[in-house]
Amino acid sequence: MNAGAVRPGAYHARMAKPTRHAAHSAGDGFECSRSALEMLVRRPHRLEAHLNAPLLKERELFLWHLLQQGTSVSNVQIVARETLHVIEFLKLKELRLVDASEIKLAAKQWQAAIACRYAGVTNASAVKFERAAFRWLRFSNMICTTPPALGPYDEGFLRFGMFIKERYAAGTVVNYLQIVRDFLNATESRHPSLESIDVEDVSRFLDRHRQAGCVNGTIASKCQGLRSFFRYCEREGLIATRLSEKVRSPRTRRYDPEPRGPSWKDVKKLLNYPAKLSYPDLRARAVLYLCSVYALRGSEVTTLLLTDFDWKGEVFTLRRCKGGPVQRFPLQSEVGRAILQYLRFGRPKCSERRLFVTLYPPYRPILTNTVGMMVRRRMSELSIASKTTGSHALRHSCATQLLRIGASLREIADFLGHRDVESVSAYAKCSPKALRQVAAFSLEFLP
Repeated sequence: MNAGAVRPGAYHARMAKPTRHAAHSAGDGFECSRSALEMLVRRPHRLEAHLNAPLLKERELFLWHLLQQGTSVSNVQIVARETLHVIEFLKLKELRLVDASEIKLAAKQWQAAIACRYAGVTNASAVKFERAAFRWLRFSNMICTTPPALGPYDEGFLRFGMFIKERYAAGTVVNYLQIVRDFLNATESRHPSLESIDVEDVSRFLDRHRQAGCVNGTIASKCQGLRSFFRYCEREGLIATRLSEKVRSPRTRRYDPEPRGPSWKDVKKLLNYPAKLSYPDLRARAVLYLCSVYALRGSEVTTLLLTDFDWKGEVFTLRRCKGGPVQRFPLQSEVGRAILQYLRFGRPKCSERRLFVTLYPPYRPILTNTVGMMVRRRMSELSIASKTTGSHALRHSCATQLLRIGASLREIADFLGHRDVESVSAYAKCSPKALRQVAAFSLEFLP
């Protein structure tokens, strides 16, 4: 094994330490939980304080749940200490429904109390208090879920969110909701309802973003999100005027003559980078191979499951986003080797079925922006020049390389999971041969 390689099992042995009382179960009740407390609290006087405080059984079951999740001992110790403060400042003698505003008020009172005893107390104390209170009471199902009073725009915004969640990809939903939320926040002080919003409010909103340095492509994206919102409001009778028709996007070049991703030479340098075989590097290496060789989107990387890989057949299954097909790809040897290294030496033992998980407990699937961050960080380390960064830049590089080696637009569309050939014609701008194919493709539809 390489000198920089991780010793097999060392990481998992270290992370498994909190569960050394795994022979007990949460159903064992008090004795099981007391074992966990004795492990967490070493000093006798502090252990006595934990045992004499109210809601002992409820607190211990929660702490044992955190340990079984894989949360580190040090973090569970912090939570155990914070739950004592939660009991004191929320005046809990028994579990009861607690409102979020009550937790925030108690957090401020806790911060003020310790500020009288210690100098330099920051807001971090209140944040820890709130986090511990919400985690414990949510685990115990004691958070009051009464919805807050709706503002003048909230009902329309919530209904629009439910509408687009059934029709658009998750990334598009997040983007549209953020655009609409920013617009409504900027407009709420001037108008009492949605009906009074006019095109001047839209122009003022877009001008503010232009002055902040947003390019035409970003402005066009915001216009698209606002048009979608206004069309929905018009259809539901929330807005009387045809405002969606008055939102005009700026002109943008559909086919940029400059490549959006790095050159294929730089992509190979990215994959061959002799990084240390640490846990983050092992995960990042597997992600980079999948994005570069198979042109996966960031959201497609995050949804891969352990069961998607057939190691005997050397194939893997991919569920395309944006309503695309389910595809099976042959597993290229270098990609398979990178994933196996991650599985053997970099991926923690946990019950999560997603392939890529967080580095620290409690283990969860990684987010799409985490994939982009991995690619950007490695490109920055190697000083790789590219018009765009992130996982989509590698997708562009892969598609452009396929054109250069002679693949047809139909083959590339199938490989990328696109429904039509026109979607991949944007990649043809960097290859004269591919441009001739685009011209021939377009002529077929002329009368």
